[in-house]
Amino acid sequence: MQFLQPALLWGALAIALPIALHFWHQKKGKVIAWAATRFLFEKNQQSRRGLRLDQLLLLALRCLVLLTLAFLLSEPFFKNKNTAETQRKIHLVQPDDFVATNYRFELEQARRDGEAIYWLTPATPAADELAPPPADRRPLNAILVQKNLNQLAREGMELHLYLKNERLSNPLPFIQTPAEFQLHTVTDSVGRSVRNYRLLADNQKLFVNADNRLATVADPALTYAARPLSQGILKAIIDLKNPLERKTAEAALRAFGEVYGLETELTDKENAAHPSEVVISDRLPTAPQPATLYVVTNQAGLSAWPNVVYFPDKLTPQTSSLVANGQLPEWLGQRLLDHWGVAGDAPPVSAAEWQTLFQPRTRLAGNSSAATQQIIFIFLLVLVILERSLALTRNA
Repeated sequence: MQFLQPALLWGALAIALPIALHFWHQKKGKVIAWAATRFLFEKNQQSRRGLRLDQLLLLALRCLVLLTLAFLLSEPFFKNKNTAETQRKIHLVQPDDFVATNYRFELEQARRDGEAIYWLTPATPAADELAPPPADRRPLNAILVQKNLNQLAREGMELHLYLKNERLSNPLPFIQTPAEFQLHTVTDSVGRSVRNYRLLADNQKLFVNADNRLATVADPALTYAARPLSQGILKAIIDLKNPLERKTAEAALRAFGEVYGLETELTDKENAAHPSEVVISDRLPTAPQPATLYVVTNQAGLSAWPNVVYFPDKLTPQTSSLVANGQLPEWLGQRLLDHWGVAGDAPPVSAAEWQTLFQPRTRLAGNSSAATQQIIFIFLLVLVILERSLALTRNA
């Protein structure tokens, strides 16, 4: 048996109150001789022993009521022994060569023990081989991690998550984890990450340099990816009803492109032959395409899709401080870089930050807390009825 609120068990010490009151009322007073009380004394003497028994029973009931109340408030639950004995382990691994190599011993041991291993991707494939899939290698985001945890977490299973010690993009307030959960992170302190980039005109690269600044001048000290993440003209659709908002979005995209030599092509209609990379609209997309970044204006909160970003205000100087301060091109540029996967060397995440991000569910899966609470409550109700009945009968 375990308790969800074990601190409330200290309330059981309240049984000292009825015991103290019981002994207080048992104190003998000063006897005053009076002839008329002789007959009353002889009559009450016959039932005195039974009266003491009733008082002790009433005291026991009151103490039991307080103990049961403290037990109920502490929320006890019973874990299924069969579930604990047959508990399985699931390993969810970030599809990264450094992570797979660093935890190869643990993962190989898990595979020999017959434990399930999955890659942390949208499809969540089984890791039959410990070589990460060559598919989507973009930075992880918190929404994808939460989706994988919800898909794999089951009652009676212990889930192990293996990540590179880097910040997750598209952060959620927190990520809910199952009760049996362990996080394993590793920091790549050997060398800098491989720089992803977008190929511009004249074979220039748009990347984040060693100072974590966006640049186009190649740095021989950095290692670049073998292939660009994207290239060519930036095609964007501006689907905004308000003419002022449409002009603001066009100006912001052109300003970002001019600063870094990124040629842009803006339109208000979709071209099936040449799909656009960016869609800025005031309406939610019905079927978002994975390769397109959607910016939805005048929409608060977090999107369920990693490539759909909400902008909380309208794109006017009167409603948005970013537009009024001229920071909209920088904001849109950062969203594009996140979508392309162009990033620099992020500082490692501390253990306290990981603990704040990953929070276990407050209720443990697989317990019988609700049924136990109902039984204890019914027992408490019966005790209260008995105590009140006896107290009213004896006028105690």
